[in-house]
Parts: sequence; C-alpha cells; structure tokens
Amino acid sequence: MGLYFEQCWAILSTIGLANILYGLTIVSITKFSTVILIPIVVSAAGAIANGLCHYAFYAEYPLTNTAVASGFADFFWLIQEVGISFYSYAILIKLLSHRSRLVFIISFWTIVAAIVVLRLFIMIGRIKIILSPDTEFQRSVNYLHVGYFSLIALLECLSAFFLLREFASARRASIDASLSTSLLQHLMRGTETRVASLALIGVSRAITYVFCPSLPQALTTAGQIDRFIYTMECMFPIMIYIDILACKIKFTDRDNMEMPQVESFRSDHAIWDGIEDMNHHVLKRHHSRGTTAEQSLIQKPPHAASSYSTGHGVLKTVEITIGDDRTSGPDSPARSMSFHMSHRPNSE
Repeated sequence: MGLYFEQCWAILSTIGLANILYGLTIVSITKFSTVILIPIVVSAAGAIANGLCHYAFYAEYPLTNTAVASGFADFFWLIQEVGISFYSYAILIKLLSHRSRLVFIISFWTIVAAIVVLRLFIMIGRIKIILSPDTEFQRSVNYLHVGYFSLIALLECLSAFFLLREFASARRASIDASLSTSLLQHLMRGTETRVASLALIGVSRAITYVFCPSLPQALTTAGQIDRFIYTMECMFPIMIYIDILACKIKFTDRDNMEMPQVESFRSDHAIWDGIEDMNHHVLKRHHSRGTTAEQSLIQKPPHAASSYSTGHGVLKTVEITIGDDRTSGPDSPARSMSFHMSHRPNSE
C-alpha cells in the first residue's frame, strides 16, 4: 500500500481542489451565476472521484469497502465528465427559443441519458470484477468505455453546432448593422476551442480504453496515454474560467467604448452577469411569423442618449441619460444630467 501523495490520484484530486478555489475567486471578481457553478461542481466531483479511486484500487481494504468506493468513484466521474458539457447547455438554454430550443433539449438529454446508462453498466461491471475477478467482464467494461467517451464527444459537438450557428447569425446581423463584432468573434473562437478540446479528449480516451487490459491502473503505454489525457480533462475547468473572464473583459471594453468619457457617469453595477448580460445586451431574438427561421441581432444597450436643443439663441442644453437594463423598471426614473453652456452666435 503506497502513500497517497506518491500516487497520481492525489495530484489529480489536488488539481480539483485548486480549481474550486479558482472558481470562488472568479465569483468574487464577477458574481455568482449558474455558468460559474458548473466548473466548480465538476472540479469537486473530480477531486472526490480520484480520492475514491485510490481507496478502491491502490489501497488494501475489505472487498465490500472497495466495491462501494469503486461505485461512488464511477458516480462522481460521471458528474465530472458529463458536467463539463453543461457549460454550453447553460448558454444555449438562454439563447435558443421555440423549435430550436426544443430540438436541442430533446437531443441533449437523450445523449445524456445514454451516457448515464453506459456509466451504470460500467459501475456494475467494475463492482463484479472486484468481488469476483473475471477477464470477460474487464473486456466488456473497456468496450463500454469506448461508447461512453464517444457519446461525450458527440454531446459536445451537438452543443457546439447550436452555439456556432447562433453566434454566426448574430455576427452576420451585426455586420449588416455596422456594429462591433469583437465579442461575438471571441465567443465563436472560445466555442471552437472548447469543442475541439473536449471532442479530442472523448475520442482519445475511447481509443485508449480499447487497449487497456486492467482496471484504472496505468500498466501499459495505452494506460499511461489515457492517464495523461485524463489529467488534461481535470485541467479543463481552467479553460472555462479563462473563457468567463475573457467575456467579461470583452464585454467591458465594448461597453466602455459606447459610454461617454465622464467619470461621474460610471454605472454602479457590474457589467458582466454571466450569460444573462450577454443575452440581454448582445443577442436579441426576432422571429418571423410565417417561418421557423431565427435571426440574432446585436442590441446596442441604451447606455447613453443625447438630446440637443440648439437654435439661434444663446443657450445650448446637452442632456445625457444613462439607464440600467437590469435594475431599472418601467416606473423607475433614469439617471440624467444636463449641461448648460453659453453660446454666442457669430455675427453675419
């Protein structure tokens, strides 16, 4: 029985704990939202699963305890590996509507249900192997992993298809309206990078499990490659944190460019509110009555509106009104300030 921190599972659990602390830091920088909660939960599940894996397969405990630990490890691995895809789900559930949303929800949860069923069979197979070692069960568990990781890759590809379609439609609309597309370009690049990474992880682990002859023990070259890929998967929540912070920076830059450069007019509220701000300020849904096609348009937030009252007199009034979409209601007054400047017309 080796020491816990001499095994890689201790390092992987530590990575999960560190990711939880990073997530709490992101919450303090932005604010709490469902999108930020997803990588925190995924990291916690990974940390628990890796600790239980050491208990079940690398330590000497009674068979009953080992079997129970193995079952719970598979359960938390399921949360870790499928939970990452819910980052895209949390975005799409706010962007899609009507028929597209229904199709996506049905497809997404159908694949998730299939993944859960496969993981349950894997869990049962591993428990049987622990209680009564059998190579036939091991071969079946390996092939179940092939289908399991392939479905995870398919799930992320499904989410990416809908995300890229929405962002591309909004980008085309913003170009037609001569508006800035930097935020949408960032969102598209982030989605492409995320789906490429997760799909590569899913396909790679599906291939390596064909050649893994044992339980979670890296005894072969294929097992060591799979361990490396899984380590990258444990690091994946950091990519989500970077994506969230980058969206905040992009959105803030876009917002500041549209606001007047007057220090006393700065809003008291944070600009970034996870995906909800992006939904309110970036994408606006318009549906035609005769078709089911959807268009995404950039909605310029009403940060500054100016009205000028000029004439041939000596007084010019400049009024700048600043509204807050999230906090102001229909009856709440908008904040405004007026400047009165003397103006002497040129003599003719």
